[in-house]
Amino acid sequence: MSIAMKNQPPTSGTDSAEHREILEMIANWRKALEARDLDGLVANYADDAELFDVKPPHRLRGPAEIRRVWEQCLPYFPKAFKSEHSDLKVEVSDGLAFVHGLHHVRPIDEPGHPAGQTWIRVTACYRKVDGRWLVAHEHVSMPFDCATGQLAPITNPDA
Repeated sequence: MSIAMKNQPPTSGTDSAEHREILEMIANWRKALEARDLDGLVANYADDAELFDVKPPHRLRGPAEIRRVWEQCLPYFPKAFKSEHSDLKVEVSDGLAFVHGLHHVRPIDEPGHPAGQTWIRVTACYRKVDGRWLVAHEHVSMPFDCATGQLAPITNPDA
């Protein structure tokens, strides 16, 4: 399975089938993003999933709202790009999974494109429902400077 990783491979301390299943879901999501596949982007969200996003309306509920925001955002992405993760950590236990790390859009032919200038922080919580893993909660954020109130882009995830 291929997950675009800048640094080390995702870890959890185990390499269970459930762990691999979560990683495969993340890889499929990454491919859907690169293909601008709206259905693929929301394919694994629970009906009652909540997403706290980096852009307004900040709190989204359910796959339909999440899909609508992606539909509004994708026209502002580079024409061609790769979706990358860094420092991805995965923990799976008793029907719940927790994933956190950094995500980045790397423009292919537009190096100065605004969408590729920072890494964002991502945390996702999955729950197993009727034998299927679904995203129950996701939080996407960017750090900010407390002194100025301005965003503090993550330009180097190793720093």
